[in-house]
Amino acid sequence: MRNDHHQRKIWQKVLEPIYGDREVESMWKWYREAGRPAEVFDEDLMRLEERYPLQYLLGYTWFYGRKILVNEYTLIPRPETEELVFHVLERAGSLKNAKVIDLGTGSGCIPVTIAAERPGWNLTGVDIQKAALEIARENSEMHQVAVRWAEADLLDWSGYPILQETYDIIISNPPYIPERDRAIMEDNVLKYEPDLALFASGEGLIFYKEIARHAYRSLQQGGWLFLELHEDHAYEISAIFQEIEKYHQLEILKDMQGKERILIVRKE
Repeated sequence: MRNDHHQRKIWQKVLEPIYGDREVESMWKWYREAGRPAEVFDEDLMRLEERYPLQYLLGYTWFYGRKILVNEYTLIPRPETEELVFHVLERAGSLKNAKVIDLGTGSGCIPVTIAAERPGWNLTGVDIQKAALEIARENSEMHQVAVRWAEADLLDWSGYPILQETYDIIISNPPYIPERDRAIMEDNVLKYEPDLALFASGEGLIFYKEIARHAYRSLQQGGWLFLELHEDHAYEISAIFQEIEKYHQLEILKDMQGKERILIVRKE
């Protein structure tokens, strides 16, 4: 106990100037709950001082009340993505045996969560990175849910049969940060989280354009499309879908911070 108290004092002294006292207290509780051995404390503290994400250090995060494994090949799931899942379940949750695909799945947090919440649904997660899919597969095995995992490039829909199938629900939190935003990003994100999951060309809109161009062929009639958005480009992204007549009932939702972060689209 004395050693624990001593470590906590060091933890606060080193990290509070970087993260603030409330965040440091939360990090400490999480760190202690993870049961890291005392002999790696100094090394761990040094990495955190360099703004290395605690989630990567511990190898997991929490998402929708479930432990989700993460590493440097996967984006760390954010609260707004939990809200995306909530809206999928709220709007389309009454469907029976729905066939669902998550585009750019990363850690697999979205399909794993939905598979656990709706055991009767047929879930698929695709990503361009094999290393991310390995973590996603581990997450589905850990939570004992059935999810089909596959490699696919969202900029080459014709090259992957899995993108030619039809689905009742398509979900995506694609890369959407413009390259110019690198200059204003925090080091803990820019230095450690995967570029492939963060940045997109064409003012950050290229993946939305590709999804809009192809997804209506992959959606069943009356199917749903749920997208996480860049808060500064919500209406630009919505306009991309409005230009395609087969989409209707477009709706932009605000997250709990009041930011326009979710687009819901239906196919006529």
